[in-house]
Amino acid sequence: MATIGTAICPQDAEGDTDHNARANSQGPVFGVLIPASILSTLFLGLWSTHASALPGFNLYSYVTVAVIVVIAGVGRLAVKTRYAGLSERVAALVTHQWLFVLALRLLLG
Repeated sequence: MATIGTAICPQDAEGDTDHNARANSQGPVFGVLIPASILSTLFLGLWSTHASALPGFNLYSYVTVAVIVVIAGVGRLAVKTRYAGLSERVAALVTHQWLFVLALRLLLG
């Protein structure tokens, strides 16, 4: 998965300032992947509301979605700053933490 992600979204070259070319080529990819990621978190939270196997996980999922949306807003404001990459990584970290907690809950029962 990391190889595919790197192929689709390679790291910017050092000193590269041509943001428009990347935005035009990667916009459709991000326009599908990011909403799908957020919606999958939300839908699993909705599912866990009705499933008795994961009590309390629904609230954790809703808080995770809210945090991702807030970080996305901050990232949107930080596009032209040197902190744009940081906001992307924090949003990814929140998603990975949610996946780790989900895996632990499913593994430990």
